Amino acid sequence: MKVIKTFGNIRNGKLHIDKLKQVNEVISATEDCQVKMVISKLYGKMSDKQRGYYFGVIVSIWQDIMLANEYRHYNKDEMHEFLKLNFNTEDFICENSGLVLKQVKSITKSSTVDQEIYHKKCRDAAYDNFGVEIPLPEKQTELKFKNKDIVD
Repeated sequence: MKVIKTFGNIRNGKLHIDKLKQVNEVISATEDCQVKMVISKLYGKMSDKQRGYYFGVIVSIWQDIMLANEYRHYNKDEMHEFLKLNFNTEDFICENSGLVLKQVKSITKSSTVDQEIYHKKCRDAAYDNFGVEIPLPEKQTELKFKNKDIVD
């Protein structure tokens, strides 16, 4: 059976399929069998703003947390891998044995929604374990300087 992947949209409770002609051709040319259909809401990929916030804020603050609490410096790539391993995984079940393994998810393939869920897990873990509040995106933060001679 030829595999066809296409997109569509739902308007007024009705499914409108892109490439409908090709879909119907595949259906007509296929003998009776079971098929798998998946309909899911399509979200955009991680945005540039999310990427900038993740590496510029979340990863940077986690680098500071780890240095302060473990006396080890993680570069940005190491910190990113650490965060993915701890907060961005999905279960993979081996069907024959039933063994449940963790699989690290790539952020480059994440939707905007999945990326926000990952960011929240990173923020929550920083607060719950170290008392560090990672600011939300677009939140104005106050800078405090030790040198009181610095003026705006």
